[in-house]
Amino acid sequence: MPGIEKLPIEETLEDSPQTRSLLGVFEEDAAAISNYSTQLYEAMQRIYYAQNELSAATHLTSKLLREYDTQRFPLGGDDEVMSSTLQQFAKVIDELSSSHAVLSTQLADAMMFPITQFKERDLKEILTLKEVFQISSDDHDIANNRYSRLSKKRDNERVRAEVVEDLYTARKKQHQTMMHYFSSLNALQYKKKISLLEPLLGYMQAQISFFKLGSENLTQQWEDFLATIGTSVQNVRREMETEVGSMQQTIQETEDSCDPLYVPCDPDPTHTPLNRNLTRKQGYLYARIKTGLVSSSWERRYFFTQGGNLMVQGRGEVAGGLLMDIDNCSVMAVDSDDRRFCFQITSFDGKKVATLQAESRGECEEWISTINNISKRIYLSENAEELAARVNQSALEAITPSPSFQQRHESMKPAGSSKGRPGRASSISSVGSEISPALSALSFDALVAPETPIQFDIISPV
Repeated sequence: MPGIEKLPIEETLEDSPQTRSLLGVFEEDAAAISNYSTQLYEAMQRIYYAQNELSAATHLTSKLLREYDTQRFPLGGDDEVMSSTLQQFAKVIDELSSSHAVLSTQLADAMMFPITQFKERDLKEILTLKEVFQISSDDHDIANNRYSRLSKKRDNERVRAEVVEDLYTARKKQHQTMMHYFSSLNALQYKKKISLLEPLLGYMQAQISFFKLGSENLTQQWEDFLATIGTSVQNVRREMETEVGSMQQTIQETEDSCDPLYVPCDPDPTHTPLNRNLTRKQGYLYARIKTGLVSSSWERRYFFTQGGNLMVQGRGEVAGGLLMDIDNCSVMAVDSDDRRFCFQITSFDGKKVATLQAESRGECEEWISTINNISKRIYLSENAEELAARVNQSALEAITPSPSFQQRHESMKPAGSSKGRPGRASSISSVGSEISPALSALSFDALVAPETPIQFDIISPV
């Protein structure tokens, strides 16, 4: 039989829109299987009821034929030939009635039991897991929203701890439920084939047993065919058991390894260090959406980079849409009145600004580093991450303290030039020594207005 499609259990923790979209396809397939199986169940139930009715009717016919002698007919009641003939018919039909009763039992066991079990157990399990997964997904969204609205102030540690615990519990519940739901949907692809073939196999075997075909060739032909189908069913069953065992092992290993990742705070840097050399990144962020002149709201979306573009994708959408071009853009961390871990992206022409919120400080820094690398078009090189590492190292070396312009100017003067104008030198020295701490704390950007041209005094060597 051809290969069977599977849902990726390993990607349940990320819960990306692509995974949700694939889940929708499997859920649609499960609904189609349920609808078709219900119709097939009703048709086979009619066969079973008809067989029971035939068995009962045959038994009643045999009983009436045996009671012919007890009937008092006004005319021809003493016809012994007729009575003897009917008794022979009664004996044969009684044997047929017994065969029909055996056939009814075989149909109940071999045809109705497998499809009933599939309909009442397997399909209902899928529906139950779907409801539980939907509830856990909604609870996770609620816990995420509550966590994202935490104040930056540390005045209520008890509330903060409760919110973090709620998000941990909701995320763990959704992940575990999603893995079991995926496992059941994957197993359904195997059970679908078994549920269709087993009842038909049972029906045909029961009919062959009932009729006892006189032609050995025809009987052997059907037996060979049914033996082949039976072997195929057993192979599918063994393959399903192997796959279910593998999925259960994957679930157990994933649960053991992913437990620390349920906590929304920054993970241990020794296990998951920050990577500032990325040129591609994806994940969920909260985006500030303007709803009025002075009002705005936050919406959780899935963001990912694609070349020099920042893309956004809603849950359940098949593909993402362009949010903005981040080539030559500027990105920086910003303070928000109501949110933590925010950063702002401004397009090259300054016409488009996006304010986003990450889940943790580490995630925020990693997003900023990634977008900054993309803005420099590092992603166009062959070894993008290696080039990003070199650029970031050069930038780090460039911001190390260096001699000031005044110190360099003094070093360029002749040895005796300072003696001719002692007053000026002393005044400069005194003025420099009297700068207040508040003024010295101001940055260059704070003292000079944006877009102000900078004038340089060229010192003559004469």
